[in-house]
Amino acid sequence: MYPVCDGLPADFLTFEGRVACFAGYEVCKAVVIATEITIAQCELQDALVDGAEIEAAYENSKILSEQVTTHDTNIDGDLSAHDTNIDGDLIAHDTNLTNRANAIDAAIAIIEAKADALADQVAVVQYTLDTEIEKMRVHLQVIEIKEKERFLVMSTEAGLPVDVELIGLQVAESSPNGPIAFLDVLSEATATPVKTGILDVTIDLPGPAQNAKIFEFTVRHDHGADPAHFGTIVVQRVDENNLGSGQ
Repeated sequence: MYPVCDGLPADFLTFEGRVACFAGYEVCKAVVIATEITIAQCELQDALVDGAEIEAAYENSKILSEQVTTHDTNIDGDLSAHDTNIDGDLIAHDTNLTNRANAIDAAIAIIEAKADALADQVAVVQYTLDTEIEKMRVHLQVIEIKEKERFLVMSTEAGLPVDVELIGLQVAESSPNGPIAFLDVLSEATATPVKTGILDVTIDLPGPAQNAKIFEFTVRHDHGADPAHFGTIVVQRVDENNLGSGQ
């Protein structure tokens, strides 16, 4: 039954010896079993610890995964919301810029229309001024009827013949190189109206002016209460019949 006791010396194999051997064997066996139980328990505890660590790691991984998923979902939601807000802001800004551009275009169109209207008004004013200035100009033409003695002075204003008064007559010799000096001979002239816009001017040149080649006629046209208008013309004799014009 206990082979281990059979190897003992014969003098030891008495009943008491066998009981002692049996008791020792059982004690040893109990120690072995206890040791095996302890080792098994240690192994079990080690396995439990490993399992707990694995379980904890797994649970932590799940928590982390869920948190990451939650954060990812939140980030996607936030980004989507921001995209929507940004799109809305961009559309609003684009609409605002378009409205402002349209308003600026409308304002420019109004300014251009006003500028065109002002240009038309300026043109009218300029035409009026030109017309009025033209009316203030007395245009003269002179025809020599008799050498140095008789001239026809024709006067017009704005294209129409007007009566004028001879208020100035000066003559000078034509000197290519020397100075030119005018001599007043108005007192030696007689102006007779022929018809509206034409004066018959006769001159009795004094001795110092007998060689005169240049004649300057000045006239005045009265407008009643309005300021008088004036005209001046300078003509040079180059042959017997001369035609000159001026204002």
